[in-house]
Amino acid sequence: MRAALLVPLFAGCVETQHLDKPEVDSSHVEVREIPETRLPKLDVLIVIDDAPGLAAYRDRIAEIPALITDAIDRGGAGWTDLHIGVTFNDGRMQRLPGAAESFLTRSIDFAYTRDQDFEGTLPDALARLITTDYTYGGPTQPLAAMEHALETSGQFVRSDADLAVVMISATDDASPLGVAEYARWIRALVGMQWHKHVFVSGLYAQPAPRLDELFTNLRATGTGMSTSIDASDYGAALVSLRSVTGWGGVPCLDAAPLDADPESAGKQYDCSLSVLVDDELRTVPGCDGGSASDGAQMPGPPCFALASDAQNCITGDHLVLKLHGYTESVHPAYRFECLMR
Repeated sequence: MRAALLVPLFAGCVETQHLDKPEVDSSHVEVREIPETRLPKLDVLIVIDDAPGLAAYRDRIAEIPALITDAIDRGGAGWTDLHIGVTFNDGRMQRLPGAAESFLTRSIDFAYTRDQDFEGTLPDALARLITTDYTYGGPTQPLAAMEHALETSGQFVRSDADLAVVMISATDDASPLGVAEYARWIRALVGMQWHKHVFVSGLYAQPAPRLDELFTNLRATGTGMSTSIDASDYGAALVSLRSVTGWGGVPCLDAAPLDADPESAGKQYDCSLSVLVDDELRTVPGCDGGSASDGAQMPGPPCFALASDAQNCITGDHLVLKLHGYTESVHPAYRFECLMR
């Protein structure tokens, strides 16, 4: 079932108005026109050892959906275009009842249209996918299960999306191939796509010779990180989910003043920001108080503010344009115009 929510954050669509020339002895107009950045895309496969040994960790596994969701949303500030799937030792992707795909999808576009193919929250839907009775009687083979799931789910892995695998096991791997073969296969997933990143996280009982060998190999190439399943904090193994692929700059203003109080003497500014969404210019308001979201939730209404940043902005009054709702690395094309007096 697909549910889409359109959040009407813009009161209207208007063209950006050029500021009138000020009747002052000296003035400066800053104009920044920044192209659109791409939305970060991430495919996440969770591989769970459903053999009896993992049943002792049932309560800890129940925390995984919320931890994974939090890591993804903090990393992408809620903008991540997401595919997320679950497989067990048999390598088959799990499917929610009545679902069209054997994985979950969730996305949001620059018009703030949210689209997902499941009901309720992502942690709740993911919890339903990972629920199992831990009665699998075959060999524990998370590596073979990972390979089979990724090779047989053609719509899951996207060529322009980063890929993250979260592997959870209470025992060592007993897959049929050598560990080095699986490590080479993982690295080959990137291929010639220089922009694509692949990362494997491990939560497993340690020591485990085969899985230890795998993550030693992957750490050497920066594509893997593991944590003991007995650790009190699983955050280190999920840190890769916080990374966001995006290109952005620091839009410093050359000579902008910091004083924004129109009742006070001294330098003043008058700024406007417009974004191009669905081929329309839409006005973005200034932030009340200039506060920013912590990135833990889905994106809030967009606004802009100026902030002091002497480290990155070395001219003028060291001011940088800050985008909230949108971010410096995830935003539509925009035009920022600021008159300084």
